[in-house]
Amino acid sequence: MLTWDQGLVLAILALTLVLFWTEALRAELVALFGMVLLMVSGLVTPEQGVSGFSNAATITVLALFILTAGVSRTGVIAVLARWLSKHTGGKEVRILALLALLAVPASAFLNNTAIVAILLPLALAVAAHAKVSPSKLLMPLSQFAMLAGTVTLIGTSPNLLASSLVAERTGVGFTLFQFSKVGLVVVVTGVLYVLLVGRHLIPKRIAAGTSGETALLQEFAAEARVKPDSPLLGKAASEHEIFRPGKLDLLGVLRAGKPVAAGALLQEGDLLAIRARRDTLARLEKEAGVEILSGVDPRDIAAGDDHVAEIIVAPSSSLVRRAVTEGWVARTFGVKILGIRAAPKIALGFGFTARLGYGDSLLVVASEDALQRLRDHPDFIVASEEKTERLKPRQASLAIGIMAAVVAVVALGWTSMLVAALAGAVAMVLLRVLQPDDLWGSVRWDVIFLLAGMIPFGIALESTGLAAKAGALVAVAAGHLPPIGVIAIFYVASMMLTMALSNAGTVILMVPIAFSTASDLGMGPVPLVAAVMFAASNEFLTPIGYQTNLMVYGPGGYKFSDYARVGAPMAVILTVVTCWAISVWIS
Repeated sequence: MLTWDQGLVLAILALTLVLFWTEALRAELVALFGMVLLMVSGLVTPEQGVSGFSNAATITVLALFILTAGVSRTGVIAVLARWLSKHTGGKEVRILALLALLAVPASAFLNNTAIVAILLPLALAVAAHAKVSPSKLLMPLSQFAMLAGTVTLIGTSPNLLASSLVAERTGVGFTLFQFSKVGLVVVVTGVLYVLLVGRHLIPKRIAAGTSGETALLQEFAAEARVKPDSPLLGKAASEHEIFRPGKLDLLGVLRAGKPVAAGALLQEGDLLAIRARRDTLARLEKEAGVEILSGVDPRDIAAGDDHVAEIIVAPSSSLVRRAVTEGWVARTFGVKILGIRAAPKIALGFGFTARLGYGDSLLVVASEDALQRLRDHPDFIVASEEKTERLKPRQASLAIGIMAAVVAVVALGWTSMLVAALAGAVAMVLLRVLQPDDLWGSVRWDVIFLLAGMIPFGIALESTGLAAKAGALVAVAAGHLPPIGVIAIFYVASMMLTMALSNAGTVILMVPIAFSTASDLGMGPVPLVAAVMFAASNEFLTPIGYQTNLMVYGPGGYKFSDYARVGAPMAVILTVVTCWAISVWIS
């Protein structure tokens, strides 16, 4: 029988899960909302409620974002990637092997979202040069980066968070390479699966040999206003050649703010909601006599040699939850926005008024100078063409040296990851690898606030006895299973929970239950915590379970079901391999 406090925790947790799943609010806002509810209801004290902001894992993750930015902005990874791209020989399997060779070691020590952001345009360029479908390369790129994060303690934020939660209970966290044996087995198994099996399951959503300018999902939503001299006046849109089916879809018409029936004769000022291929949108204004709306005065658009390019909203972008009609992108960078594609599905209706999310794409017309400003800005990933990052030798050597020093002092046990990461972040600024103003743009603040907001849930689960009760139930259900069976239960449960919740949230909820279950079964908690960590970091079944999956969704032209098609067999294989490795090497 549940107590009042336990029932209230479950109710708040259920509400939080619903908000996460429906994406009614941004994930970090949901976490903060849940944190406030826990404090207002008295389930945690105010000190406990805000303790996540001073948690070692939260501060360590913040410092690691700065370290990663210091390395990536020197251009060293991009230059290395371009060098490797010259040695692919045009073979798909060889390209994938070289992508793995680059992504795996980098993602083991640096933020894997940043690694994918750097490699994504390069992978598109290699695909075009080798006449390989981009669809065949981008999903594996995301998977390689995800797999590599399990090799070290700093590979993913769930690892650091789990270590911090364990340290709070036992006084000792995990070491840098404590789970590296298991992580290497996971990486080797996953990479071999992709090279031998997975790549054959990925459909060619985009034709092989497509250029870097068009190697992207073809359809975008746009809004256009009928101009006074338009050939559409007095006609139904379907009478114009450009509106034929399969070329441009008219989704709706607004006149004075009210919908107009399909087939109605168009008038000046009518607002059209359309969905079209990027090449059609690029010439729509001239051929159909309409003005594509981007929330900005055309006089603010920079003049020059125009390029049509797709830019992806980065996970840390300040554009998230802002509408295109606010005009910030167009005014700031001097570009014209032709269309929007929202991940994981194409925006329908009057999409320019919709709020952007990370992974969404904007089709823009921009001068070369404007494109360069977009490339240099942390809010965007220019996916249409290869980045032109140049190597900065002095900064590159300093950044790599600082990162190596951080790893070395932690591996030798001279100091904690928290102290080493903060010292490394400060060194990046003192040695002028990064400027002070760069620090704010380097940090994924959504992740920081998500971590801080979710930590009180773990406190509430323990303080109300709910974690102990859940652990006892799991112990009863698994009482006759060998240790590997209990590990498998936690692995599968965590993997499924990550599909509905963030990976950090999964760790926070499952670690207290792991400790309670281990106590009831008379076994050590570390194997169960390890199962939670590995499962939370390897969610291959959906494009929304992990940031890197969402980043490649549009450029790869994937359907939602493609992730399950490719990821389900790998999830089954990795469940068996990971649980076995944990049972053998982790105690």
